[in-house]
Amino acid sequence: MTQDRLQELASSSVRLSEALGQLRGAGLPIAVGPDPLVHADASDAVLNEFLSLAVREAAAAYASGAKPHQVFLGLALSIPDCVIERGVGEEALEYCLAHESMSPNDLKDIFKYMSRPRGPNESPCAAHRRLTNVALRAGHVSDYHEFLRHNIDELVEECPEDLAEFMLDPRFPVSHFGLYCLFLAIQHSRNSEPYIRRWVDWIAEERFDSPTPWNATYTMYNLLRDHPDDVRLRPVREAAHNHIVHLLQSPEKLTQAALHLNALWELSRDQTGKSKEFEDFWRLLALRRPTGTQ
Repeated sequence: MTQDRLQELASSSVRLSEALGQLRGAGLPIAVGPDPLVHADASDAVLNEFLSLAVREAAAAYASGAKPHQVFLGLALSIPDCVIERGVGEEALEYCLAHESMSPNDLKDIFKYMSRPRGPNESPCAAHRRLTNVALRAGHVSDYHEFLRHNIDELVEECPEDLAEFMLDPRFPVSHFGLYCLFLAIQHSRNSEPYIRRWVDWIAEERFDSPTPWNATYTMYNLLRDHPDDVRLRPVREAAHNHIVHLLQSPEKLTQAALHLNALWELSRDQTGKSKEFEDFWRLLALRRPTGTQ
């Protein structure tokens, strides 16, 4: 029944017929990529249904041993462009992502294709929803940060709720890029308080007390050092100061304290951004509140 319907849908488009023939053969050729699908001379409704049925046929062919996994994976890698360029294929893509045959490396490749810049017909808010979906599944926000840098002003105007929902999600990663995303939201949002509060919560939750890729602890102090006159960051400065004093006063937490002190030491040696305000603020070894805080 599925095969008959697929054939019926493909018959309405030369490119879909071509793609179906390839899928039932060796798979979509790498050199051609998604073009037969993205540029299919078929309506969006037809293409959307075609993709949903095609991924199920390809998955079934792999499960039965009739086709190699590469045919199913190749189709899955073609779908993100259909979502971005034509707004179709989301159901098919979800089916692929949830399929048991997809290895972590397969999913990583799919996420890479899903993280490309927004298409010409994709609104900033639609692109934001796509990229946040990827980021939560992939566990990192490096691609999301790049998108945010170029679209933050539009996002805070057109869909600030979506922006806040993602960044305040407990699954949002506390990382180098995660902090830079949060700081962009603080800088550009009309109401920065929720993002400031989230940063303070991360400090209280000891999220900067363990090593992370790209050293999120260093990133936090670097942002504070580079923006000494930003009064919005006062609660973060106070929370960070109180936290590191607490660590230094707790013998069982000296390892965690050392991580903070190492970051501060590295920054103190950086002459490019060194400031008296920063050095005065972080008189940590004296275990007293520094002068000149904002």
